[in-house]
Amino acid sequence: MKVIELAFCCYAVTDMKRAREFYEDVLNLQPTTVTDTEHGQWTEYEFGPYVLTLGCAPGFKPSPGAALRSKWRISTPPSRI
Repeated sequence: MKVIELAFCCYAVTDMKRAREFYEDVLNLQPTTVTDTEHGQWTEYEFGPYVLTLGCAPGFKPSPGAALRSKWRISTPPSRI
């Protein structure tokens, strides 16, 4: 099996406010869904066919070193006509 695309990805965060500041102010992503309940917080960012989600809840913790293993390719795609 060869993975050719990832449509949904969720990152566990410990500080939703700080994480949102990074994704929205630095990467300029706009949230499409924001949920804040007694069970935790959830923020989704859609870009193209992809969804990046941040989750913050008891028991949902980031893996040690996960940020160091993540690789991002950030670019501006050409206009599609």
